[in-house]
Amino acid sequence: MLDSLTRFSAFTLISAMLSSCAPGTSDIPADSLLAATPAPTKRTIGTAADSLNGIPGHPFGEPLRNFPGLVLLDKDDETGVRGYLMPAGQQRVWLGEHAEPFTTYYQFQDGRFSMFCALATGLEGSPTAMREELFSLFGPGKDPLDLMGRVDWEGERVGVRVMYSENPIPPGTCWVEVHSKPLLAVQQAKRHAQLQALAARSHL
Repeated sequence: MLDSLTRFSAFTLISAMLSSCAPGTSDIPADSLLAATPAPTKRTIGTAADSLNGIPGHPFGEPLRNFPGLVLLDKDDETGVRGYLMPAGQQRVWLGEHAEPFTTYYQFQDGRFSMFCALATGLEGSPTAMREELFSLFGPGKDPLDLMGRVDWEGERVGVRVMYSENPIPPGTCWVEVHSKPLLAVQQAKRHAQLQALAARSHL
């Protein structure tokens, strides 16, 4: 299992990667943006992900108080982002029999559930089993045919990604990510405003 520093770095890296690819939006409150995002009108690869709109047991936008036992890892008061770790041994609402080797992370935007990540390294990561779990939940995904065995499910409201490798050297890895596009857009807009404010102050 990853040590605490590695867990912190992994979560920070995942957050940065997600925010860099999110679509731009104005600084709209998270609740308003979630309500304004329409449900998909035709079936696509991401339809099942949009319909679930979160992970089993926890829809996106759910308040932090509904996630007991999480441990704070990182926070950014200016953007309203907080990242949490689910400690080992706590009850997992998702991943079923594959949950044991995974370290799971939860991100909240303004106190609302916005992203879930799960990471496992070593052969116990069961990347193939986890991939099959996602196929069962979301249906066939889009395979970009990259070297990390990535599969995507891109909906209008939700993005899902799994990256896996079964190579024994280096040890196999499996990374699962599910994020809310509206809430991720709120995060990106706040970070953009933060950068603009810093730039304006630097010219004073």
